[in-house]
Amino acid sequence: MDYIKTHPLETSGIQLVEYDFAPYQPEQQHSINGVDTYQYSHENDIIAGNRHILGANYMKTSNNPNMGHSISSFSDYIKHLPEGRYKIIDGKIVKIK
Repeated sequence: MDYIKTHPLETSGIQLVEYDFAPYQPEQQHSINGVDTYQYSHENDIIAGNRHILGANYMKTSNNPNMGHSISSFSDYIKHLPEGRYKIIDGKIVKIK
């Protein structure tokens, strides 16, 4: 966010979005002002639990008791995330058209 704020010409149109899957100690985290944050947690995750990140959009996932902590249990959600439209070339952020 600091880079985007201090380099408006280079970052024109960039929007940051954060996706947290089974976040560690979510009750001790908070979303960053200006960054849309989405949290994906399974109700029955015995490792990360199902507590919420302050300020994040909580995305309802499966309460299937067989859904655990593995990233593969989130694969259907990951497949449907929007594609990024930027890449870094020679250390500069470049918008992909």
